[in-house]
Amino acid sequence: MRRHVSRQPPHAEITAAKPVAVKGGQACQINLISRPTSDSEIKIEVMIPIGAAWNGKFVQVGNGGLAGSIPAAQIKLRAEEGYASAGTDDGHGGNGRTAI
Repeated sequence: MRRHVSRQPPHAEITAAKPVAVKGGQACQINLISRPTSDSEIKIEVMIPIGAAWNGKFVQVGNGGLAGSIPAAQIKLRAEEGYASAGTDDGHGGNGRTAI
C-alpha cells in the first residue's frame, strides 16, 4: 500500500499546485519559490504527467542566455511528451536578453 507523504524543504514554499490538460492526459503543475539564503528568491515550475501519461523519466529544461524567466512552454512540451519536467528563473527576473 502506498502512502502519501508530504515533505517540503525548509527553504521552499509551494505557491500553487493544480491539474493541467496536456496532450495524452493530465499533469500536475507545481510552482515553488526557493529561498536557500536570505537574499535569494528562485522561482521553480514542475510539471508531472499523471498516471499512464508519465513515461517514468525526468527532464530539466534550460532557458539559456541570461535566463530570468521560467521556460513554461518548454516544460509543458516535455510533459506532453510524457516527461516529468522542471525549470527555474535562476533566481532573477528578466526577459532573458538583458541582465537585471
